[in-house]
Amino acid sequence: MVRQRPTLVSVLLAVGGASALLLLEERLPPAGLAPALLGGALVLVTMLSLLRELRRRDRLAIAGGAAVLGFFAGVSAGAGAHPWALGYGGAWLPTILLFVGGVGRERLAFELERLETACDVPAKRAGALARAQQIRAETGLRARALDPEGTGAPEHAGDPRAVHAYAAQVVGYALSLEGRFAEAAASLGEVPARWMPGPMRVLMRCNLSFWRLCAGDVTGAQEALDGLGESDAPEAARPALRAARAAVLVRSGEPAAALDIVGKVDGERGEPGWVRQRYRVTRAHALAALGDEEGARAALGQVADEGDAGREELRRWVPAGGPAAGMIAEMAGRENAAARGAGRTGAGEGEGEV
Repeated sequence: MVRQRPTLVSVLLAVGGASALLLLEERLPPAGLAPALLGGALVLVTMLSLLRELRRRDRLAIAGGAAVLGFFAGVSAGAGAHPWALGYGGAWLPTILLFVGGVGRERLAFELERLETACDVPAKRAGALARAQQIRAETGLRARALDPEGTGAPEHAGDPRAVHAYAAQVVGYALSLEGRFAEAAASLGEVPARWMPGPMRVLMRCNLSFWRLCAGDVTGAQEALDGLGESDAPEAARPALRAARAAVLVRSGEPAAALDIVGKVDGERGEPGWVRQRYRVTRAHALAALGDEEGARAALGQVADEGDAGREELRRWVPAGGPAAGMIAEMAGRENAAARGAGRTGAGEGEGEV
């Protein structure tokens, strides 16, 4: 209730507290500033709790502002009859108006951002997955009630359609880290494309395509990218879209077309550094399919040379299969063994790892 209905919680606390004070009014001392102070203090504590998913500085600013405004509203409201009840209740008015106006509606999106980060930590992944699944289920009901046909676009980041899509993405990400790619694809695949927030839509569809590749569904991987025009994609997401298309092409038996997208060498297609590893792996697949095993190994060697990031990239591509899958698995295993050897702490030759 607290997480989902901040306006209702605020109204209940305001009305409930004011009613109790009205019943007890004859037994209470002269009001003075006490009702406004009481209301303002409870507003501060309540808003800090209701908005706990927001960034700390934003939460403190909103809660503090609401408490100060509430105090002055309570002082004004308590100047007449029934000062305890009206002074306390008046202190809640700014908070209720803020929530009605949409303040804090993006709190679940901020929570999902933290959950997605927590998924990278194995010890936290199960808890993050469970919470993301809960958010996905709750927002899914509200999203379908709002848009049964799944044809509308979210109006803001706190729109239940956008939050549901983001929750499905976080659930899919957590499941993919566990190697459960079919389940990951099913989580994001059931979300209507129009519900995915515009800035994230292309990246979400690329993730869906990759998870389907890892699940062995090449046709589904292509369908995830259908209808995504490069000119319509945000400029920052275009390199990822090209990489995703190339990965599907190479698995669909079109290595030359894939190689044309990623180029034969780094930088030939002007790809930014953050997506270069994907280009290298896909280049290796395309070269292997075209019979250039030496070139494929060289491309994968460039990936491996990136240290921990390279090892992680190789591991990520093992389930996706493809013409160079054997080389990737071999190199990923070799790199993992080298990393374990480098991590030995004082074990002599012939002794076990610590």
